[in-house]
Amino acid sequence: MKSILKIFLITLAALVLLVLASIAVVTLVIDPNDYKAQIIDTVEAQTGRELSIPGDIRWSFFPWLGVELGETRLGNAPGFEPDTFAAVEQVEMRVRLWPLLFAELEVGQIILGGLDVTLQRNAAGVSNWDDLLHPAPVEQAPDAAPDTGGPSPLSALAVAGVEIRQARVVWDDQSTGQYVEVAPLNLTLGRIALATPIPVSADFRLQSRAPQVDARGRLSVQITAHLEQQQLLAEKLQFHTDMKSTLIPGNQAEIRLNGPRIHLDLARQTATAEAFSLETFDLQLQTDIEASQILQAPRYKVSVALEPFSPKMLLKKLQIELPPMADEQALQTAQLNATIDGDLQQIRIPELFVQFDESELSGELAISNFSRPAITYALTLNQIDVDRYLPPPADASEAAPSADTSASDSKTVPATPATAAAATTELIPVEIIRPLDIGGTLRIDRLKAMNLRSHEIRITTRARDGRVRLHPLGAQLYEGNYSGDITLDVRGDTPRLTLNETLAGVQIGPLLKDLWGDDKLRGRTDLSLDLTARGNDPDAIRKTLSGNSRFAVQEAEVKDIDMAQLQNVVNEIDNDIKAVTNAANLVEAKTRLDNIKQQFAGIKNPQADNASYFSEVTGTVQIKNGLARNKDLRARLPFGRIRGEGSFDLVRLYSDYTAFIKLTSKGEVAEGESYEQMDKTPFKIHFKGPLDSLTPQPDFSDYLRAESRKVLDKMEAEARAKVKKKADEKIEQEKEEIEKKLEEKAGDALKKLFK
Repeated sequence: MKSILKIFLITLAALVLLVLASIAVVTLVIDPNDYKAQIIDTVEAQTGRELSIPGDIRWSFFPWLGVELGETRLGNAPGFEPDTFAAVEQVEMRVRLWPLLFAELEVGQIILGGLDVTLQRNAAGVSNWDDLLHPAPVEQAPDAAPDTGGPSPLSALAVAGVEIRQARVVWDDQSTGQYVEVAPLNLTLGRIALATPIPVSADFRLQSRAPQVDARGRLSVQITAHLEQQQLLAEKLQFHTDMKSTLIPGNQAEIRLNGPRIHLDLARQTATAEAFSLETFDLQLQTDIEASQILQAPRYKVSVALEPFSPKMLLKKLQIELPPMADEQALQTAQLNATIDGDLQQIRIPELFVQFDESELSGELAISNFSRPAITYALTLNQIDVDRYLPPPADASEAAPSADTSASDSKTVPATPATAAAATTELIPVEIIRPLDIGGTLRIDRLKAMNLRSHEIRITTRARDGRVRLHPLGAQLYEGNYSGDITLDVRGDTPRLTLNETLAGVQIGPLLKDLWGDDKLRGRTDLSLDLTARGNDPDAIRKTLSGNSRFAVQEAEVKDIDMAQLQNVVNEIDNDIKAVTNAANLVEAKTRLDNIKQQFAGIKNPQADNASYFSEVTGTVQIKNGLARNKDLRARLPFGRIRGEGSFDLVRLYSDYTAFIKLTSKGEVAEGESYEQMDKTPFKIHFKGPLDSLTPQPDFSDYLRAESRKVLDKMEAEARAKVKKKADEKIEQEKEEIEKKLEEKAGDALKKLFK
């Protein structure tokens, strides 16, 4: 038995020595450089390109059988520059000898040094590798063995590793002007074998023009391939890059990607990425990805979680300067969570949650037809204070116009930088709105904007084919409600705006107090607007604003006009005028009346110690091309009635309005008695001047004139009556005297007759 084993070992050793000796003879006797011409001819026949091998081809021996290739170049496709498509300075490849004896192939480390590849596309869209993808057909030898369907020859393949050193890869697209260069590129693959994790690492520098990018990065990952099952597994992915680019706010970014597990299954057409994370600018994004039908009709489902961060700090890192905000503590915190699913035609976000500061937005969103996106949504915002994010209020000294400016032209708006900019700024981004296809509803539980507070807001939007409609619009505010229907039509050259809005039961006092800081008007208000306008800047919209409005204020109180004091003025006038009746004669009466007129003609609006109470104020407004007219204002006071008429120029922001007021000197007006039914002379209050500095101006001139005329007419009538009475008395006296004389004469005549 021992002798048999000894013979076997001697025989095996002899065979091994014979093989080694044969290989040694081959490597020593055969010079591979003798076959350069044959290799070059074969490559040219297969590709149509010139291959040059100026470097030497060398053998290596035990324990590895290897070949080392020096400088080698493959020519470029015809019509492309430079002449070289690909080049390499060094190639090393070895095969372990011992496994060859057992029909196994174990490749040592493959080294490529100085690899240089230039990929190009010319202005016509032709690339310099198209001919390599469609090589000339090769006739198969007639005795080629058919594929038996046995195990893959790669199943027994093992490679110790691959190392690419100092490589350079260029992409030059002359059809778009894009130029990308990756250099240096170093890539290392560890031991390569099927169903065995393969460590991969790389570092690179990428530079491009149009857009300009300069990035340095490194990558490490562990890849496992199961070819029979058509599966690929990537684990422990780590990618880091420092990027400089004009595309990035701040021109620089650091990006980190981590993927614990990425699995691709081509047989089942699925792909998953678990706990995939992205870090940049202190943002941390976590995501899980599931994809199906990836080879036919890909579908995906993604969960996204953006960890809490500070938007203010983020913008600072991006070197984006925020405008001043009313609240310096705004934009301190934010986060996002979403579930996304879709395919190549649509994307859905059935679960969306965004938190910023104290506001929380939730709901669902969908986008379909990516060539012309159609957006649908149903969103709810719990609360938002818009004023926090707006510029702080301007100082009074900055906001107020100068006295000289106001005095120089009381009918024009002061030309401040703000008003000049507002008059020329395009309000409506027409080109953005025209292709929009949007349908959805946003609900806001609580809203504060322009210091106005509202709740239960509902905004339904429908935009399509250049027409945007907000309807229904609704909100609860200040004990009343708002409803609206707003349409914006940008299909033509000039945008058209239609407003149909209603306020019902709104307490106007608190609203004005919050809006302007002063509740000059109080009361329960109903207001309706039916307006149209054209244009794309504030000035054009005001100039074309037309339509109708109706208003009614119940139980109203008005500041700055003290009707009680004005009633005292009326009473004082009435008393002074009544006292004129005691004048000795009309001349004295006229003199005293002239003095009263002079005394009260220039009276200013008295200091309003108390607000004026109106049980009701109603009216309508007709607007045409920015000029609003009212002819039917009616207001009820306990001791008077008011009517008003006039206009408001919304272009020049100028008022020319007059209120006619009838007041009783004592007592209250009967409930059903109207202005026209009151037998009283009215006085006026003018509201004339710029709207931003409008001051009520009482005018008693007509009242004084009318009341004076009444007194004079009365005194003249009384004087005429006295004169007439004296004349009548004198006539009667003279008549009596005549009659007495006639009687005496008649008596004398009778006496003479009967003597």
